[in-house]
Amino acid sequence: MRLTTLRRIAHVRSGDKGNAASLSVIAYAPEFYPLLIEQVTAARVAERLGAAATGPVTCYRVDAIEALNFRIDGVLGGGVSRNRLLDVYGKSLCTAMLDLPVFVPTALTPLLAGPGDAPALLAGSWELVAYRRRQHGETLFPFGPDARGWISYTGEGRMSATLCERARPPMRKPVDARWNGDRDELAAAAASYLAYTGTYVVHEDRVEHLVEACSYPNWIGTTLTRWFDWVEQDGDMLLRLVTAPPERDDARELVSELLWRRWQQPGGGA
Repeated sequence: MRLTTLRRIAHVRSGDKGNAASLSVIAYAPEFYPLLIEQVTAARVAERLGAAATGPVTCYRVDAIEALNFRIDGVLGGGVSRNRLLDVYGKSLCTAMLDLPVFVPTALTPLLAGPGDAPALLAGSWELVAYRRRQHGETLFPFGPDARGWISYTGEGRMSATLCERARPPMRKPVDARWNGDRDELAAAAASYLAYTGTYVVHEDRVEHLVEACSYPNWIGTTLTRWFDWVEQDGDMLLRLVTAPPERDDARELVSELLWRRWQQPGGGA
């Protein structure tokens, strides 16, 4: 299976019906229609639109044209003639829908429409699930098997990443210990933490991190290439970043592998 976005397998049209918007999701090819039925559900549409969908979302199948029609109540601020919304017809809802992640069988990837969608799939914040390194058949955990971490990709082309040990003892000195603490304690704190930030460039199978600032000075001004793919685990599709191309299997090489789950706000909002 390949993870992609809805815009690669369908187009979306919208219309207004009083205080409700009508979104039609129309498959580009008959082979994609079963994927729409299975994955583009009323619940996922409601989750995707978030606070914009104040009322119920109802899905209707239109098999004759291989389309789904969604009625979204309470989304137009009372209707076209009763509000001052910038988008009184709900056209922007189409754009929000088009970036909905969907899974496509590998055999159908030649039918995908449009340019690559890797930037849309990476955008957002991710929480670390696992960080390990492999060499000579051994698996190492640089920050322990329960390391913590976050990585974020913004729409403006900036990124930041943080990794650390889960249990980091506080320094013995008070709040200003960061500036005048014991040197051994400062060294231990630095060894248990890694952070960097900069810009990024996405390719079809890899992302390049252009490092501008980093807790490890040697990385500043360098480009860190991370190959990415998707791994299913416990019902979630995780983002996997590795420091070498997945097809290169060299047991002598030290390869870092990081698994990330898309961060969810408390309460389930994306």
